[in-house]
Amino acid sequence: MSRSPNFARRLVAVIGGVLLIVANVAFIAIPYSLGAHPGEALVMGANQPYFHAS
Repeated sequence: MSRSPNFARRLVAVIGGVLLIVANVAFIAIPYSLGAHPGEALVMGANQPYFHAS
């Protein structure tokens, strides 16, 4: 029975690490492929995204 807590800790660590890697790749790849962050308003004809001052 001593293996069970060690296995559970390793399993949680591996799942957490994989989720961290996937989240980092998603937050980098999605804005890169879109050319801006999702939800940002873009001005038509402008090369730079429109940033609201609020």
